[in-house]
Amino acid sequence: MDMDKAKFHIGFQQGIILTTILFSLFQLLYVITEPPLKLIISLLTEQYGHPTHMFDRQLYLDIQVFVLYIFRLAAVYLIIQKYAGISIKALLFNSLPSLTQSLYWAFIGVCLALFSSIMVWQDNFQDSFHIALISTIFATVLNLIVPLQEEITHRGVLFSALLNKGRLPAYSISIIWFVFGHVPSYSNLFSHGLLGIELSHFILLVLMAIFTAYIYETTKKLSLCIIFHSACNLTTVVSAFLNYCVEGV
Repeated sequence: MDMDKAKFHIGFQQGIILTTILFSLFQLLYVITEPPLKLIISLLTEQYGHPTHMFDRQLYLDIQVFVLYIFRLAAVYLIIQKYAGISIKALLFNSLPSLTQSLYWAFIGVCLALFSSIMVWQDNFQDSFHIALISTIFATVLNLIVPLQEEITHRGVLFSALLNKGRLPAYSISIIWFVFGHVPSYSNLFSHGLLGIELSHFILLVLMAIFTAYIYETTKKLSLCIIFHSACNLTTVVSAFLNYCVEGV
């Protein structure tokens, strides 16, 4: 598959099938990794003492996120490039953004995340030890792995495939899918109707999906979507750290 075809002509049916396979695989990975990670955390706490419940819980969540997204990124590579034959290199580097474009959309991403963070300024992390983890494990995941994996899946494959059916279905379905992919508990969603996402986070997710879709549609530069996405995530992490410093929790 040549570079232009890989970049701009992912078929509608192919895109939907790939996205469905990946989404299902992501949920399976969550189920598979949960028991061994809980065991690892329990062994660590037994060996090094018993920290606070909050720290123990956040440590587990951070490690789970890190491991999950490593496996997710591997799954994206195997399914999209090895199985479907779509060049990920072409998706990412066929058309690189200029420095001006990168700075502009990074600034927009920072402003967007700041707006969301201010809405919940006093409702962030409660454990001093967890701040160290946030600044290392979580920041690495959020700013390197997550944007890369999510933009390849949601914009590079799903959104570009949906554009074959028009802008309205492309935007609406990709936004819903992006938000749905961040639901913390699908059992609560289906059994109790609880989305489990705070309003500020929900708004941020919707706006991120709109902006990244717009960036990809107008520029065809997936790398620019990743820069914008990374700016949003990094700002969220930094604002949480600053909140801790200011509030002195």
